Amino acid sequence: MKKNVEKYLYIISPLLIVVSLAFFYIKNKFETVSIVTMAAGVVIGGVFLLRFWDEITKKFTKRRLRYGINNTVVVIFAVAIVVVIYLVTMNHSKRFDLTEVKRFSLSDQTVKVLERLKGPVKAYAFYSKQMDKTSIIELFNEYKYLYKDFDFQIVDPDLNPGLSKEFGVEEYGDIYIEYEGKREKVKTNDEEGITNALVKLSQIEVKKIYFVKGHGERSIEDYSNEGYDNIKAAIEAENYKVEDILLLEQKKVPDDCSVLIVAGPKTDYQEYEIGLLEDYLKKGGNLFFLLDPDEEGNSFPNLTKFLDKYGFILRNDVIIDPLAKVFFGDYFMPVVSNYTYNPVTKDFRIVTFLRYARSVFVKDNPGENIST
Repeated sequence: MKKNVEKYLYIISPLLIVVSLAFFYIKNKFETVSIVTMAAGVVIGGVFLLRFWDEITKKFTKRRLRYGINNTVVVIFAVAIVVVIYLVTMNHSKRFDLTEVKRFSLSDQTVKVLERLKGPVKAYAFYSKQMDKTSIIELFNEYKYLYKDFDFQIVDPDLNPGLSKEFGVEEYGDIYIEYEGKREKVKTNDEEGITNALVKLSQIEVKKIYFVKGHGERSIEDYSNEGYDNIKAAIEAENYKVEDILLLEQKKVPDDCSVLIVAGPKTDYQEYEIGLLEDYLKKGGNLFFLLDPDEEGNSFPNLTKFLDKYGFILRNDVIIDPLAKVFFGDYFMPVVSNYTYNPVTKDFRIVTFLRYARSVFVKDNPGENIST
């Protein structure tokens, strides 16, 4: 009986080794189970060879044993193939979102953020027992599907007061993300909120954006319909710092300025301010102009001349879109759905509405070292 069992060790040995490799493939590292099964497989294989070496050498050429070995090898090989196929399909499965609006897919921006991460991410959602957790769990699973080191935990604040106090939970539904020893509270419990938190946690340097003031520009502190307070909030949600700046009080555009925005001035810039813009561009700065149609007949000669130098000709007109009349009842709301290639709009999959816009002509040859 014992001898008959020992003869099957040559089957048990490779199976244990396959199991060990399977666990390694799943965990991406050798853990206790992998090490033990691998060692057992090797030891059992060695015991079989030592125990039956003479018998193997004597009977290896016999036809019956030869067929038996062949059949055994085929079985083991088939089992190994099945295991490998299972592991591949489990770890590299491909899901398809067939909904028209990609309801069950994360955005391209989120995918890019996840691709930059280099370590484990842990999300904590503090939801009470009575709260519906289905949506947030589905969202977390989308992140985990794209980034294997993303883990999450649903915590009931009532049952875990200590952990809730540690995180500073203020109300049910709070979510916190941890990455590289840092922690960030999620502002909105959706993809945008989670991704913005990951951006903040993964960014080494927080870039700063300045809005020019002093010529009637749109204000980032204006909470009216014409104000830019919502734009400021949206930019800050992307982990940028936002400030306004009066160029007439500056000797130069600050060195920490990543983008300088000129948003709807009502009067022309002085030559001193134009000089600051020139110096800023020469140092590799980024300027973003938002210029409304000129309703009061101001020609903005200094700004016009400055932009003309860099290949942009401002036209003193207003764009009229007949199609906009059908949708909005107003000709002065152009609708844009097709975009020429540009780093800013290359990933746009949305329609843009431009209320009361002017046209801008771009020169074919704007000048040396200038591209438009």
